[in-house]
Amino acid sequence: MHTFLAVNGVLMIRYFCTYFDRHYVTLGLALYESLRRFCPQFRLWVLCLDEETFELLSELKLAQVRLVKLQEFEAWDKDLLVAKANRNRLEYYFTCTPMLPGFVLQDAPEVEMVTYLDADLWFFANPEGIYEEIGTHSIAIVGHRYASGALFLEEPAGVYNVSWVSFRRDAEAMACLARWRQQCLEWCYNRSEQGRNADQKYLDEWPNKYPNLKVIEQIGAGAAPWNIQQYRISTKGEQIFLDDQPLYFYHFHGVKQLVPRVYDPVLSHFKARLSPLLKELIYKSYLCRLEAISQRVIGSKKGSRYLTNLRTQNCQTSPSKELSLLRRIRRGIHVVKMVIAGIYIFIPDMGKRIAQLKNDKF
Repeated sequence: MHTFLAVNGVLMIRYFCTYFDRHYVTLGLALYESLRRFCPQFRLWVLCLDEETFELLSELKLAQVRLVKLQEFEAWDKDLLVAKANRNRLEYYFTCTPMLPGFVLQDAPEVEMVTYLDADLWFFANPEGIYEEIGTHSIAIVGHRYASGALFLEEPAGVYNVSWVSFRRDAEAMACLARWRQQCLEWCYNRSEQGRNADQKYLDEWPNKYPNLKVIEQIGAGAAPWNIQQYRISTKGEQIFLDDQPLYFYHFHGVKQLVPRVYDPVLSHFKARLSPLLKELIYKSYLCRLEAISQRVIGSKKGSRYLTNLRTQNCQTSPSKELSLLRRIRRGIHVVKMVIAGIYIFIPDMGKRIAQLKNDKF
């Protein structure tokens, strides 16, 4: 149990920000749902990267959320439009990362510390334990903590991961944000080049450059496909533990739906295996919630008007008209083999699991 920090008997509000477009709406809503479930008091800024996302989230009237239109954001920092012209959509999204915490701090003077979160996170516990570790530090980041099979990624991808980055309203954090912003405006591409990689590898210099920075040590903050292999998963009651430390949040990087009820957790890319507890407690739990959210959103009268592919936004398949019968058969055989090998996840009781979540609301 954590001692929740309170002022005058009121729990301290934790401030977060994230961004996503219509292809990541279900993931972003899952992040929000997990905060609602595990964080006593929070406020979340969502930068809507397209008009469809803003319209849908406006219809949902999410409590504790401040929606930011992309046009509003770009008007706030006009240098973004220059960068937008010389990089692709994903790279432009990465460019927005360091600007968003700064936007929040200017938008809400009451915010003393803001934390950027990747949209593909799910919280499994109250994050107050992370804040206890951060204490009075100006900046907080998480390491990749690569398992041995994924160490090949450290040089191109960097030591630290952008999934959780906290900034306090003080001189050191503001200097860090300003520098990171300028670096991403000048170069933010989805490749490794001259010690840079998107918005992320810039973080490698931070521990030596900013003395009041905290690298979060708890392994339950930033668990992900590239490090989960090295931890022992266990439970106590409803709480999941990694090596006897609480699992605060998991980064579901790259997870894809292949066909109905079959998913690729991309663990094999990091030379990790899908253990029974990892599959049941972490991946299946999350995937069923994604499906439940998709059905709720698509089932809404207005939501279905412009978001018809939420359920399969991560599918990587060719258009059906291009798939010959033989190719479909071969692909089906391949999927079955990968499920049997424990590389893909098959959830045969998906409908039953979703029914148990039917009362969940945003």
